[in-house]
Amino acid sequence: MTADTGKTMTAEEIRRWLVQAIAKKLKVKPEAIDVNTPFDEFGLDSAAAVALSGSLGELLNRDLPGTVLYEYPTVNELSSHLASRR
Repeated sequence: MTADTGKTMTAEEIRRWLVQAIAKKLKVKPEAIDVNTPFDEFGLDSAAAVALSGSLGELLNRDLPGTVLYEYPTVNELSSHLASRR
């Protein structure tokens, strides 16, 4: 396992990035993304969820499990969790 040498981002910064990424994937405006709606209700399949967690891991320079979107199933939950892991 690699050490966590990730980039420090606030929950709000992570939240904003996630909203942008999901909106882009779904081809909707960011305002259409409810940060308390579970990821699976956005219609993201497992491949999209794994890809999103991979992109987020690259952004944060951290190893994130492909299941992280299932463990923390909303934008708010995930961004709060990741920001607390500094």
